[in-house]
Amino acid sequence: MSQLVGSASWGRDNHDSTSGAGSLRSSRLRARRFPPGSNRSFYEARSSHPEYPSSSGEPLSSCVGFNPYGPFLNSSGIPSGPKIRRLRAPSKAVLKPRAAADAQTSLTLDPSVVVSGFKNNGQVEGSSQSGSLTSSNNFINFCATTKLPLTNGTQVVTGSCNSAPMGLIPAVNRMPTSKFTYPRNGDILATNAPMTVGLAITNFASGNFANVQTNYLAAPQQLDSNGQIQGHAMVVIEEVAADPLTALDPRKFMFFKGLTGVADSTGVLTTEVTEGLPAGFYRATTTNGNPALLPTLQHGAVDDAIYVNML
Repeated sequence: MSQLVGSASWGRDNHDSTSGAGSLRSSRLRARRFPPGSNRSFYEARSSHPEYPSSSGEPLSSCVGFNPYGPFLNSSGIPSGPKIRRLRAPSKAVLKPRAAADAQTSLTLDPSVVVSGFKNNGQVEGSSQSGSLTSSNNFINFCATTKLPLTNGTQVVTGSCNSAPMGLIPAVNRMPTSKFTYPRNGDILATNAPMTVGLAITNFASGNFANVQTNYLAAPQQLDSNGQIQGHAMVVIEEVAADPLTALDPRKFMFFKGLTGVADSTGVLTTEVTEGLPAGFYRATTTNGNPALLPTLQHGAVDDAIYVNML
């Protein structure tokens, strides 16, 4: 509970003197400091706060003659003398420690997520492996080491640096896989005829498609409540020679479509090639801007590829 406390600030004890002009000045100061009829113990008690006890060492409320409404009352009971002011009681609010702040808005690396293994380049004597890049702070400032701009959720065709961490990795029994259900590998199809492309998927939480204009590669890989990677599939069809011996240019393709919906009850996603394809030999593959990150090095293919003839 706050109390009314008089503000006495005319002088300090170390200004007093016992001789000469100093003595006279001291007497005047004391006269002004303790007006006739005032409660001197009030002045000696500077505050009711425990950190500032009275000069006697006792709390303010225990001082002799203490008047919680101030000592400056005349014979009629009307306040007089110096003005009084209210001291607020210390706040009882408790500040949250830094560790309790929201970790997803903090600009400080949480020590609990620092990976000590990142300090090791993985090299042993006689090893033929390439040394890994190392870091003691989870590579949080890695993009500051390059002149490339930040990806910043956009598709930067001239190259960029992405600061988003890799994210959540599924268990080995939750690794996704896919298989074309139509067309089939080696099919011969009619040219320029509409066709439905079907893709069966397992261990994959389909139907998750972010805004690729503002949020491209802008978040870590995430898992659903079943431990499956959340995302969407894509299908790309490229024309190839009948017996290709060189790698294709990924900038050139005949058809590209994101399968952004949720798989049906049989686990199949579909999309339409409404205008079909001209005569030629084609490769259809599943693809994505961000490949699925998996828990082990050795595993079967996540994506599928087939070859078809359009005659």
